[in-house]
Amino acid sequence: MHRSTFTGDRALTFARGLFHVAACDGIAPEERIALDAFLQQVGLTTADLEKFPAPFDYAEAARVFESTWLRRTFVRACRIVVQLDGKVSPVERDVLRALGSAMGVGEAYALADLDGPTPAPQDLVEWIGSLAIDFVSWDDEVRPGWFWRFPHESHALAQGAVLRVEPGQALVFRTDDGFDLLGTGDHLAQPTLLPLLAKQRNWTGGPVFANPIFLRTAPTPILRWGTGDPILIQSEDLGEVAIRAFGRFSVRVVDPLRFAQRFVTDSLPADGDMDLRIRRIFSGRFAQVLVHLYTGDDAALFALLEDLDALRAAVLPGLKEALAPSGLAPARFEIENLTAPVELGLTPRSRRTRALEQAAQVRITHPRPPAD
Repeated sequence: MHRSTFTGDRALTFARGLFHVAACDGIAPEERIALDAFLQQVGLTTADLEKFPAPFDYAEAARVFESTWLRRTFVRACRIVVQLDGKVSPVERDVLRALGSAMGVGEAYALADLDGPTPAPQDLVEWIGSLAIDFVSWDDEVRPGWFWRFPHESHALAQGAVLRVEPGQALVFRTDDGFDLLGTGDHLAQPTLLPLLAKQRNWTGGPVFANPIFLRTAPTPILRWGTGDPILIQSEDLGEVAIRAFGRFSVRVVDPLRFAQRFVTDSLPADGDMDLRIRRIFSGRFAQVLVHLYTGDDAALFALLEDLDALRAAVLPGLKEALAPSGLAPARFEIENLTAPVELGLTPRSRRTRALEQAAQVRITHPRPPAD
């Protein structure tokens, strides 16, 4: 029995769901035998289920079953349960349809082979006990982030399993010799598709233990950057000038292999840690570039500081250079505000800000006449 998958909330929710389906038209003796065997298999009792008198919550189950593969497995197990008594009632079909929709696997999958041979009560636990992963995907809208490690490492990956990589994602398999990398599309797990994994595991066919890890390659959500400490520029005429700036940015992975080599280790960085690392790169390189932009010409520097669009263009190549070793590139970069000593008399603005200010001034100077 694969304890890491069928334990805790997963096991309890799985069992409650099976009982819910069986009870929709009365639990038949064959269903009772199979359900009791499953409870024993996962180390639960009917008393554990009786602690939850509320109706079975499909949405909560979809949350607990955090991979499409586990949701598909649950729906298929429910399908086996309704077949055990040799007949499938209209109520059971309706329940399966609802489950297929709620689990995101579709009604067609929930009802597939429903009129096939009648299984024996022991078939349910035997099938669950021998499960191999036949579908790998990442629903990054439900669980967004930089990375997602497929959470069923105690199950082998079946040969021919569908490895689905959605747009804006990449999938890697980490080995001692590097990474097997898959891009967008549906792939079938084969030794020739994953040569480094095949070499490490001596995999020539059949199931194989693997560790699929998804990477987000689409642009990240908008993040904030800023200079925590002032940037000190040594002016020829004014001495030390302190500059502060802040803005917004996002990045995207342009080289998934380099990105994986940098960040995918035994312990994946948390999303907050990754955001902090990238913020530090932006803030640190902005400071370095700004210092090097000064060539001894105060007027040229101050003119650049006043034009945030020109400053952005001057800084951007340095940011690209700083991110490239990590396989990243800026997807968006904005300087929203820059402050300098008051005595310099600078008014840093972007073209957009100046246009908005001019439009506002026109409205004040030339207000619209009142409507008749």
